[in-house]
Amino acid sequence: MLLVWAPVIAIVVSVVASAIAVVTDFRTGHIPNWLPLSAAIAGVVLQVLGDTSPGRGLLSALAGMAVCGLFPAILWIKGGMMGGDLKLLVGLGALLGAYHGIEAEFLAACVGALFSLAMLAWQGKLLAVLGNSFFLAFNLVLPRKWRRELHPSLMHKVRFALAIFLGATLSAVARFRL
Repeated sequence: MLLVWAPVIAIVVSVVASAIAVVTDFRTGHIPNWLPLSAAIAGVVLQVLGDTSPGRGLLSALAGMAVCGLFPAILWIKGGMMGGDLKLLVGLGALLGAYHGIEAEFLAACVGALFSLAMLAWQGKLLAVLGNSFFLAFNLVLPRKWRRELHPSLMHKVRFALAIFLGATLSAVARFRL
């Protein structure tokens, strides 16, 4: 069944879901499970209804979930991303499909990186964190005498829901250029 407005509805739902995630993340420090689950279900339904072939729509939603969840899942395993952010990105992948989901995810990563750098510079911690990042990235390949142990207290956490919202919004604006 072809629902002509399904892609537009999916984009609007992705922006609204990520906006709700921002509010709940800033209030409670968590993104509730019902939100990304609802986004994923809505994404599957809208992808199926929006494509001429329901099977192709289902594959598009599943591919979006897999592609948009792969890199964040690796970050989550390594402790670099919270589970709510991962689940929200998977839900947005179902809503937007693989191509536009990755676009929104990439834009969110850029916004998050810029925001983090600005926040660290404001707090006077930028150089220390960049030094720790170097060792975090290269400890495995550096000679043992040059390696540095990084205590978990040196790690910096950023609430990523705002960056996801801005990434989804920028992606939506890019799709509806005037």
